[in-house]
Amino acid sequence: VTWPLKQASVDVGTLAVTGAKFDSSYDRSAPFQFHLGLGEVIKGWDEGVAKLSLNETARLYIPSHLGYGASGAGSGVIPPNADLIFDVHLLAINGVQISPKVSIKQVVAGDGKTFPLAGDRVTVHYVGSFLNGDKFDSSRDRNSPFSFTLGKKTVIRGWEEGIPQLSIGEVAKMTIPYQLAYGEHGRSGIPPKSDLVFEVELLKIEKGSAV
Repeated sequence: VTWPLKQASVDVGTLAVTGAKFDSSYDRSAPFQFHLGLGEVIKGWDEGVAKLSLNETARLYIPSHLGYGASGAGSGVIPPNADLIFDVHLLAINGVQISPKVSIKQVVAGDGKTFPLAGDRVTVHYVGSFLNGDKFDSSRDRNSPFSFTLGKKTVIRGWEEGIPQLSIGEVAKMTIPYQLAYGEHGRSGIPPKSDLVFEVELLKIEKGSAV
């Protein structure tokens, strides 16, 4: 069997018990490449990455027997019998690159028929977090919904592309690659090349003129 080449970006690899980071391809600015199913990586990666589709982000929980086992690795960096967590973004298969896009997972259905368009003013509640679950911003914590006009480019591109896919009343998780967020440089409180997750509730749509 010939397996495809998988190119994966490891945002964060952490120890399940302590939460300590031990590896990140983002820190090296170099996506990691390997051949699937040939034993080039730990068994948990061979099994977990095989279940991902192109451009998918996922958290892999890998028990020690599918990781580095009783021996550990890295001269003690990964202790013996350590369970591991990897946040992974699958960038390419067989070397085929993809354009970054927003991934949307519905949490609560909206009306399914009323969607915002460019020029409409929308009001949302949101919680923003990194792939590891750490929260960096929340309109709910402030008890202050956020409003903006679609198409005016006053928000990140991932929002401009993702919000129009939600119907009124919908709650969804939008996973936004860094290219559609704050890019290679980041911003205050957001490191460079950070993929972000926003749980968004579309509260209100005020019809406007086309932008």
